Amino acid sequence: MKRDYTHISTEELLQDDFFISSIINPTEETQIFWERRLADGNIDPEVFREARNILLSLNRAPHRTDVPEERIEKLWERIEDSVNGVRPASRRTPAAKRWMWPAALVASAACIAVAIILRPLTGPDNGTTTINGTDVRTLAHTEDTNYIKLVLGEKVVEMPGDEARVDYSRNGLTINEQEIAGQDREQGKLNLLAVPYGKRSTLILADSSRLWINAGTKVIYPEKFAGDRREIYVDGEVYGEIAHNLAWPFVIKTKRAGIEVLGTTLNVNAYEKEEELSVVLVGGKVAVTNAKGRKSELAPNQMYFSSGEHDYITAVDVEEYVSWKDGNYKFRNEKIATIVKRLSKYYNINIVADLSTSGLTCSGELILKDELIRVLDVICNTAQIQYTWDSEKRTYMLHR
Repeated sequence: MKRDYTHISTEELLQDDFFISSIINPTEETQIFWERRLADGNIDPEVFREARNILLSLNRAPHRTDVPEERIEKLWERIEDSVNGVRPASRRTPAAKRWMWPAALVASAACIAVAIILRPLTGPDNGTTTINGTDVRTLAHTEDTNYIKLVLGEKVVEMPGDEARVDYSRNGLTINEQEIAGQDREQGKLNLLAVPYGKRSTLILADSSRLWINAGTKVIYPEKFAGDRREIYVDGEVYGEIAHNLAWPFVIKTKRAGIEVLGTTLNVNAYEKEEELSVVLVGGKVAVTNAKGRKSELAPNQMYFSSGEHDYITAVDVEEYVSWKDGNYKFRNEKIATIVKRLSKYYNINIVADLSTSGLTCSGELILKDELIRVLDVICNTAQIQYTWDSEKRTYMLHR
């Protein structure tokens, strides 16, 4: 029976049958239940978060959680005392490596324990490439085309034009406002949206989270989210407005890092073929865990940046990083080489800046729907440089 959780402690919550069931085998009803209690203040958010993370850590070993190991150990000792009256001899085993439940929890949720053992969960996490047990890299290596492409299992839909809108938020699937017949959503089934260079798309996921997908980007995601977390994989750049649900975290996985978000607006730039990764937080809360397991939390108007072995957090003007979703490119004191690198993706043509421009920076705003020649004219007039076209290499070269 569902109880009053207003003044419940972490250890009491960990002995609550309904809580255990709803975290291990979440349903839409239980997710709404906890979301409402968190929103109404009928449960302490820190108590809920800590109990949830400890519960999930039981079968995530050796993956890390954001709850200190000493805290987990002390809580389990107190729970074991209250359940068994004595402490088992094995209680000194590090909490992160526990694979056994206190006896009362096993008795009240035996079927849940079996489900966990059969399907161990992964951490939130350090850039792993699996969703629902599937290695997404097998999907990501789809053949590149000049069309925006949606891969639905054995079915492939190619979309002409420079932009597309794919929407899973209704009962079925719609592409550019047209419903795709016979496409019933399956829980956990992975789809791939591949956006080639020179194109852009909008993707509305099953939970109503909205992604703006930049040129040269692939996104892998479930048709319908399953499990305790909403997980997607990104190779490229996306701007996201993530549906708020404290009880159901949203995780963006990339090759180099995992990004856990809670009702967040952010921009992620993580092209697999490039060394750099950046996460810019517009609003909300986000935590980035790098490949070594180090976790960094961002505040709004901050950017997490990593390249090779180095990473840092810095304050930024978010408009410079997210304006592309509205068809603009804003920049301030940006290197010419960086500007043309981004333009190469937007326009799907090779543009380079030679060494004579290496010390030059530029500030301004470009309209990405303009013809490329007009955009290059604006840059060159501002920076007092020139460009030439190499027809053999099919490359624009910017130089002094």
